[in-house]
Amino acid sequence: MAKKPAQLSENLLNLRPRKGEAKPQSEAEATPVSTPAPSSEVRADSAAPRRRKRRSTNTQQLNLRVSEKTLERFTALADKENVIFGDLLEKLLNHYEKR
Repeated sequence: MAKKPAQLSENLLNLRPRKGEAKPQSEAEATPVSTPAPSSEVRADSAAPRRRKRRSTNTQQLNLRVSEKTLERFTALADKENVIFGDLLEKLLNHYEKR
């Protein structure tokens, strides 16, 4: 015997919460999507942080609170070594333990 799909009564359908009124819109009325500015015009202080390209196979998470300067140093080192944060931390720990 197959299950029947649940059916809502008309009363429940009328009481559904609405997030807002959808207004029909033509192509001309739609707001145009702005194109990103050329990289020469982007200021360094307003630039978004660089997104890492590769995902790690590691599954555990480590959250740290560090100063802004420490984060900048760590990020610069990760960029220089071309590794993600987890791999850089592992490299640094291995180097520290060898001493």
